[in-house]
Amino acid sequence: MRQSASSDRLGMAFPHTFFFHNSKNNQPMARRSKKITLKDGFYIAVKANFNSHQSPILIRRETKKECERLLQGYVKTKNASYYGQVSNGKVIDG
Repeated sequence: MRQSASSDRLGMAFPHTFFFHNSKNNQPMARRSKKITLKDGFYIAVKANFNSHQSPILIRRETKKECERLLQGYVKTKNASYYGQVSNGKVIDG
């Protein structure tokens, strides 16, 4: 099977298969990120392990005492920390 000249230069047989385009306007498809609004409450941030580069999972509780109790359970096995209190979509302490 013969390869085209452009695929010979790039070293790939089918370079066009790696790009996905929107059929309406021929633009690359991309996901738009939505701004996250947090509910009012107290949050802890939990990561899977200590050297993980992933973003943390935020867990909400109504009171700070509940949040501290939950944090004590996660600290033993996960990378967990107190994120702060959120009021009107803004972090107050943390």
